[in-house]
Amino acid sequence: MLNPSALLSTSIALLIHTSVLASTTGLQTSNIGAEEYDFNCQNFIFLAKDVKLNLKDACTALKYSPEFNTFPAYFKESYLFPAYSDRVLFSWPVYLGTKRFRPGSTGNYRIVFTHFCELVGLVIVKPNKLTTDKRTVSLCPRVSKVASLPGPISNFYETKDELDRIRCGDQVMFTREFIIEATYRACRRRVALSKSRWKPAPKRLLNSDHLWISPLYVMSKIHTKGLRSDIFIVVDNGCKLQGLLYSKGVNLHHCTEAKITKPYQYGPDDHLEHQEIDDYEGRLLKKSDTFGCCNILLDNEMITKNLKAANDNFGVNSIEIKKRKKDGANENKTKDDEEDEVGYDLQYPQHTLEGDIWLWPLRLPESSILGVGKRKNQVYFMLGLNSSNKLTGVYYSHARFNRKRKFRRCLGRHETKSGSHRDVTLGPYRYNPIGG
Repeated sequence: MLNPSALLSTSIALLIHTSVLASTTGLQTSNIGAEEYDFNCQNFIFLAKDVKLNLKDACTALKYSPEFNTFPAYFKESYLFPAYSDRVLFSWPVYLGTKRFRPGSTGNYRIVFTHFCELVGLVIVKPNKLTTDKRTVSLCPRVSKVASLPGPISNFYETKDELDRIRCGDQVMFTREFIIEATYRACRRRVALSKSRWKPAPKRLLNSDHLWISPLYVMSKIHTKGLRSDIFIVVDNGCKLQGLLYSKGVNLHHCTEAKITKPYQYGPDDHLEHQEIDDYEGRLLKKSDTFGCCNILLDNEMITKNLKAANDNFGVNSIEIKKRKKDGANENKTKDDEEDEVGYDLQYPQHTLEGDIWLWPLRLPESSILGVGKRKNQVYFMLGLNSSNKLTGVYYSHARFNRKRKFRRCLGRHETKSGSHRDVTLGPYRYNPIGG
């Protein structure tokens, strides 16, 4: 976080006529249809290159790592994306800039993607403070282009239409209403506090002796989520908004007027060119069938959707194994060499040491099950399936390290203890789960 006092005291380093970001750079994001799009979530712009990095991490974690057992999370609100009704949706935290996922506080922004690693969209998630199993989820609209007008903003209090914005660099884009309200709150604090943090605005920067500058504190906490700029408001003696600045390196720049020139809405045509998958009949479990593990109740819908993802990825593995065996035969490798190389770096489902069961990490809804993602007493859930893609059960383990691990089978409420409910084992894993 830049120190406002330090910025102001080094006014000689500031430009007398500050640079105006007048670029009309097309903000690019990951492939969705024929054109690439950015996402405008509240006051922020998530750029293509940053979304792609986060999507890569999310996809890697989904297919290769059970260690991130809180994320990817099963996305329950799939009704928000009706065009993807034949997919299983998962969510993953996304940050501003190049900041990547780390365990801990994750903020409110999520990538939504399919089990085939197709980017679906970005959403804002706001937990309900009264109950952990309910939350508000809203869509971040896509925009393909944001045009900035040259020169400082002449009038902050005039809104031409709903597409008007104020843009501060490549990460921040406000509505005028937000800035006016934030300035009003800042002015109330200025009157209430005897020692104000407001400083006289440098005359050579703003061409006036009667202006005051202060950081926009409502934005300061966002720095931990990847925001690279500080935002400053400039007011006159009557606390009327006269300017808005943002930092870039050691310099300040005027925020500029902007307009979303091509808003994009989610529509049914988004899904026309997606690869087809076999129809999936979720009849393996009745609606009343549930599994209880470690005092946690796992419901039918979540298990059924995860099993669909496991089945589809099982087919991908089968093709890869056949290819490797064919390549091994061409290279005159022994059978032991082939078995040693075939499975250790494949994505999940992973083959158990028992030989007749494959395991897929069971992805749970975000925040729906307390304690699952905690470091102490972590529990890892796996779905078991056989060579016919039939569910063999739900398994769990508390072992965290990458070594041979025993998974115990959960007992379904629809099952009897007299059945065969043996444990299974996964061997050591050789894949680096994140950041490849």
